[in-house]
Amino acid sequence: MKKIIILLVALAALLVWILPALSQDDVMVLGGEPDGFAAPQRAAVAFSHAAHGEYAGVENCLPCHHTGVENGAFIEGDDYSAKCADCHTGGGKPGLDDLTSKFHKQCMGCHTAQGKGPTACGECHVNTPAEPAK
Repeated sequence: MKKIIILLVALAALLVWILPALSQDDVMVLGGEPDGFAAPQRAAVAFSHAAHGEYAGVENCLPCHHTGVENGAFIEGDDYSAKCADCHTGGGKPGLDDLTSKFHKQCMGCHTAQGKGPTACGECHVNTPAEPAK
């Protein structure tokens, strides 16, 4: 009986450690000064991974989750903890857009090319009582 209890406790501890590592927050809030956006003019954007992956059928994560570009191709890395602002600072690496420009080009460019998804400011930057525009 003692071995079963130890095994169940170990399994529970393993699940508590592994499941968060395997899951990804479905909705992320993008925007604001802590994320690297300088003086945001609009409310932050709620980004849903499910809406893009499962529902829209986006299977290539590289346009957003990359660690650089080499010869015009995105470089896939194993460190997805890096923040976009690490490179896209506006004054950082030559030739890189600042964070706001990069998100606008990436998101609206894809939405326009696919003919679906929001492209107007107020469709993404939605003011809520908890998140007033700055």
